[in-house]
Amino acid sequence: DKMNVVANAERLNLANTISETSNGQISKTGSSIVSDHGKSTDQIRQLGEKVEQAHLPKSLRDILTERISRLALIRQSAGFMSSTFVIEYEQTARYINWVVKIPFEIESQDLLDLAKAKEIMDRSHYGLEPLKQRVLEYIATLMLNIKNKSSENIIKAPIMCVIGLAGTGKTTFAKSLAESLGRSFERIAFGGMADSRVLRGQSRFFPDAEPGAIIKKMVHGKTKNPVICLDELDRVTDSARADIMGVLIEVLDPEQNTNFIDHYIDYPFSLQNVIFVATANNL
Repeated sequence: DKMNVVANAERLNLANTISETSNGQISKTGSSIVSDHGKSTDQIRQLGEKVEQAHLPKSLRDILTERISRLALIRQSAGFMSSTFVIEYEQTARYINWVVKIPFEIESQDLLDLAKAKEIMDRSHYGLEPLKQRVLEYIATLMLNIKNKSSENIIKAPIMCVIGLAGTGKTTFAKSLAESLGRSFERIAFGGMADSRVLRGQSRFFPDAEPGAIIKKMVHGKTKNPVICLDELDRVTDSARADIMGVLIEVLDPEQNTNFIDHYIDYPFSLQNVIFVATANNL
């Protein structure tokens, strides 16, 4: 009858889709996972296209390629509608969608204009001369090294901490700093933070796992050198203070932050180009 014809047609369509995947659409070496016939409607093919088009380190690209190839094998053996494939696909797709957005190689160009930087900071803040002077010194050092084409002196982004009463302009100063350098600005609120996983993420083997705030802000900022405000560090909960400060050491220490690993992404990411501005109400 008509319903059986429709059902058989659907099964035949699924079988053809699986057959296409196994017959060379994904290369034997796994090095090429993009369709030869343009953008494919196949779900696995779309994941492969995202990986191929993203700016990723080669080792990470190889890891993702291997996962996509394994996903195709699961679909071939277990079936397109099997729970095994559906679960594996959802986890893999969610992971890839986060990874391809991480700005491993995208960097904004600093606006190295001392007069303009001073004008922006003076316009938004009265006083705070020591802070303004520190920022101007940093910009001047950048300009000098670029002028001399210095490759030996690697400039590591500074870490600043602004302490003052609520409403005195600590957070807005960090935003003005980003504007003066032409960098994107991101803010992480520490008030009431009760778990270090908020910063570092959770292993993707847990249901509904996702990256931590550090990686999320890098993705949102779309560059690897934003200004990130660590707002109200002194307001984390007492029970989680030790764990949170432990993560911050890895984030802020220049000897460690070149290989920061988020538990969800599980791949090193360098934070050495990020300018961190911490704020607190009390010492």
